[in-house]
Amino acid sequence: STDKCATERIKEGTTKVKLHCDPQGAGKYTANFVYQLGGTKWANVSDQYYQNSGSAQRHIDTNAKRWLKGIWVDDKNSIKGLPKTNGTNPAGKTNTYTDLAAEAGRAVKHFEKQHKLTKRQLADSNIVVLQPPNYSDPNALSTGYCAFHDWIAKGFEKDIYDPKYTDGVQGVAYTNAPYLLAINSGGVNVCGKDAVNPAPQGDLDGFSIAFGHEIQETITDPGAEDVSGSGTNVRYLGGWYDTVDADENGDKCAWVGENPLTAQEPVLPIPGAMGDIKGNGGQSFAVQSLWSNDAAGGAGYCAGAGTDLPF
Repeated sequence: STDKCATERIKEGTTKVKLHCDPQGAGKYTANFVYQLGGTKWANVSDQYYQNSGSAQRHIDTNAKRWLKGIWVDDKNSIKGLPKTNGTNPAGKTNTYTDLAAEAGRAVKHFEKQHKLTKRQLADSNIVVLQPPNYSDPNALSTGYCAFHDWIAKGFEKDIYDPKYTDGVQGVAYTNAPYLLAINSGGVNVCGKDAVNPAPQGDLDGFSIAFGHEIQETITDPGAEDVSGSGTNVRYLGGWYDTVDADENGDKCAWVGENPLTAQEPVLPIPGAMGDIKGNGGQSFAVQSLWSNDAAGGAGYCAGAGTDLPF
């Protein structure tokens, strides 16, 4: 960022990094959020889900106390000039998403060297490309997202993640995390600023709401959630088999409680609404609820944000 601000030092357990500029404290807040997620009621909503491994079911385990395994501040590779593009552009330097996936590939190489990641650990990882204020994804507002997660592999998403651009890295989940305070329309932030808590306390609410959304969707469905084909010739892509709308566990409960007329705070006091949770380090974070098949007496509903239905 070109903003004038003091150096921010982040310490999460044994992880120590230095940000040259973190003007609103978003980098530190986001790192604190991930570091404190393990074992929270919100995180544990995902324990009910699993993947099939042969004849066995491997359930998601969200009780590990520390989810944050490392932070890399990449001051070597420039983020200036991210192209404004879309997913239909051919893979390469003119495609924003190829550029971001390439950074995720470089991060994999860095963490492999620094932490000696095994293939199993890498398969269970989510590489997050968290961008600074003045060099954030220019497509977010026009395309209509605050963040997204995806899967880097040749042949996926029209080859925009061709491994020759990611230093050969494949089979990795990554999250595109733009600088949410920069996503504004008509002078109003559209990605969660003050969504749960009043300003200035709530200015960073969107970082834990939107980023938490992507974390939980990556856990339950690292790749795609789409459904292709029609009639009897239907193919379900990824791990989230919702035959109605293909929404993942975050999508189905996104922005619940937001005022439908103003799309602004305060949150309406309805079941499943966004709310605050307390991390395992004692800090409060705004989150959205998550779809739970177990909620509402097994009927399924949005849960985990402290606003569950009384069942």
